[in-house]
Amino acid sequence: MSFFGRLFGRLETNQISTQTAPSTVAIDTRHARDRQTAQTALPRNTREEAIGDTTYWVYSFTDQFERQYTMGAYFDGREYQVRVLSPRIPEEVGLTPDQLSIHDCHIFPNGRICLNPPANGALTLQEAYSKSVIWATGFTAYCEIGQFPFSKNNER
Repeated sequence: MSFFGRLFGRLETNQISTQTAPSTVAIDTRHARDRQTAQTALPRNTREEAIGDTTYWVYSFTDQFERQYTMGAYFDGREYQVRVLSPRIPEEVGLTPDQLSIHDCHIFPNGRICLNPPANGALTLQEAYSKSVIWATGFTAYCEIGQFPFSKNNER
């Protein structure tokens, strides 16, 4: 069982078939576009995984503070969302659950990051990836200094 499958408690992770049924043309067009984006705009380590009917684009990177992240981007039917897969938050970043607030650190309890307030995702896979890297830098700073830089919430 893959890391991603274990994380979400599924029995198995399957590869996406390239064969399509006529009724899935719109989905397959988006999927083909996402596959192209993953190959050209996401890290080389990006892999495509499917759990149920959802395709996840799983990628890892190191932020500018040298913290390693693994994230999974997916299309929720309306927008692209990103979940932090690693490190486990709050356990592996030196925080306690009471230090996590969607308003302060821009992450939901299920590990999904807030890409575009109020709690919306991104319009493209590339935008979701880009914002997730920016979020990681901000979150690492939040873990160190207790304030998320470049947040509208700092103006309160």
